[in-house]
Amino acid sequence: MADHGFMLNACNSVSGRLAVVEDNGIVGWLYLTETAGRKPVADVWLYNRINAPAAKQVQSYRGSPPPAPTGFVTDAAIQTPGEGDSWLFQWSEDGESVALLRDGQAMAWLSADSKSGYTRLLLKDGPWGKQWDQELFDRLFADADSREAKS
Repeated sequence: MADHGFMLNACNSVSGRLAVVEDNGIVGWLYLTETAGRKPVADVWLYNRINAPAAKQVQSYRGSPPPAPTGFVTDAAIQTPGEGDSWLFQWSEDGESVALLRDGQAMAWLSADSKSGYTRLLLKDGPWGKQWDQELFDRLFADADSREAKS
C-alpha cells in the first residue's frame, strides 16, 4: 500500500456486484457496482490521507474523488494504510450490501438500494456518506462470517 494509492476489489457470487476500494493517495472511497457491471451505484468516503480541507476548497478536487472537509470528519479521519493492513469485504446474505473491514474493524458499508453508504469517521451526513448506524449494520451483516471474501 504505497503512498501513491491502491485499489482492492471483490465480486459477490450471489449478486454479481463488485465492491471496490479506491485510494488515490489523497483519499479512500468504497464503491458498490451494478449487477455484473463496473458502474458504481453506491459510494462512501472512507478516510483522508491529507488534512481535511476547508469546505470551499473541496471543489478544487473535481475530476477525482474528493476528500471530506473540516466540519464533517472526526479526529481520526486522517488514515495512512500500510502494507501490514488486513482488508476484508463482508457481504450481506443476498450480496446487495457490503462492508469493508480493516484489521477486523468495520470501517464503512454500502447497500445497493441507497446511493450513499455509512462510515465511522463522519460527524454528520453529507455528500461523503452517512454517519454509522450500528443497528442497521448488525441486521444486514448478521452471521456474515461465512460470506467474507478476503482481498
